Amino acid sequence: TEVIADVFVERIQVSKARATGTAGAADLERIGSTAYLRERLVEVLNAEQLLAYDSYEAGFQELQLRNTFTLDISRYAPALTETSRKLVLDALMSHLGTNLLADMNSNANAVTETRRQLMALEAARQEILTQLNEAQGFEAEKLLTRIRSAMVQSQSMNEGLDNQ
Repeated sequence: TEVIADVFVERIQVSKARATGTAGAADLERIGSTAYLRERLVEVLNAEQLLAYDSYEAGFQELQLRNTFTLDISRYAPALTETSRKLVLDALMSHLGTNLLADMNSNANAVTETRRQLMALEAARQEILTQLNEAQGFEAEKLLTRIRSAMVQSQSMNEGLDNQ
């Protein structure tokens, strides 16, 4: 638990340094990542404990992402039928969930990852729209557009931070 506390103290320090301009967005991104915490835990956990941590972290992140997508579906595409909601959620988790949880390149920056996410979103979109009728596709498109807008906004913000 001492390592975890140390990482959170580092995150606070880098966040303060970022706010004052003495640390960059990349520093904050690195310290704030689960990969950084894992690197530090490798120093104190045995192989079995590390496997348990990895399993917990993957499950927690997947659950969080699933909950976020479920909420977004309800908020931005309320007219989707239950069958269409399941199809949309499964496609998003299959394409974006895999991209965000399993295939993330810890050495890539936020801008690169956002681009990868946008490509995964487009793959999910293609899968979704080929399986829905026109009315349900139109409803799903509202959600997909909202997710894409959030990704583009995030990319713009990250590019702005990196250029400061």
